[in-house]
Amino acid sequence: TTGGTEPGKSVPKLIIQSYSSDPTLVNAGENFNLTMKFMNTHSVREIRNIKGSFSVTATANESGNVFTPVGSSNTFYIDKISPRDTADWNVTLYTIPDAKSKTYTVTISFEYEDDMGNSYTASEIIGIPVYQPSRFEVSGLSFPPETFMGQSMYSYIEMYNLGKTEIYNVKMRVEGDFDAQPKSSYFGNFESGRVEYTELVITPMMPGMSSGRVIFEYEDASGEIHEVVEEFTINVMEMDFPVDFPIDEPGGKPGFEEQPQKSFFKSVWFYVIIGVVVAAIVVVIIVVVSRKRKKNKEFDF
Repeated sequence: TTGGTEPGKSVPKLIIQSYSSDPTLVNAGENFNLTMKFMNTHSVREIRNIKGSFSVTATANESGNVFTPVGSSNTFYIDKISPRDTADWNVTLYTIPDAKSKTYTVTISFEYEDDMGNSYTASEIIGIPVYQPSRFEVSGLSFPPETFMGQSMYSYIEMYNLGKTEIYNVKMRVEGDFDAQPKSSYFGNFESGRVEYTELVITPMMPGMSSGRVIFEYEDASGEIHEVVEEFTINVMEMDFPVDFPIDEPGGKPGFEEQPQKSFFKSVWFYVIIGVVVAAIVVVIIVVVSRKRKKNKEFDF
């Protein structure tokens, strides 16, 4: 918009020649420095009393201003810019913690005058990318420090999306000298606040100290791939079986040594049987003697 400009005279324009943020990818919940370079495009006319302000497009944020100036306001003032010259403006901004991962459109509005006192307004648009850090955590993975080869072990695992943004393509895989069930799993996308559970069964296949890793992989809103790695070490022991027995001999039983044969005449059963036989003989003698005496008494009458 112009005022008091003579017909045929060119209008001095103020533009944003360049801008940058430090860091380039702004983190939600942190400060960043915004630098803009303004340029007077006119070849002969100076511009003065430059007043500017910036604002985020109304539809860019649902919970208030995404960017808040630190130690200043959202307006700035530049005394003058000579023809074809530039001027810099720097400001420190704070990004609200719940800002979504996206590029926010910021409108820079100007009011200025030329060297003849004519007033003008203009606006420029810049984009500032914001990154909402992801927070994916895992708990519950636990195995005993020792076990036997071939013995299965179980662990119940919990996964959490504790961040304020969705994460994508969550996967799990197992690495190490173990037979794992499942060896890998796909869980899909996790919205903010989601909790997921899974069970892992591993069976050691090699004796000795065995190390393993359970790797959880996911993508954040910017497409960057992240990994959460849980490591474990288990002392795997072999099963102990006696080997000093003749397995190939008929009747041989694994795990039991053949006992030496004892003489029957030295066993307790020999003496028990002898006792029983002696007792039986004594009883027979008593019965026979008793009957004989009875007969003799009968003949006396």
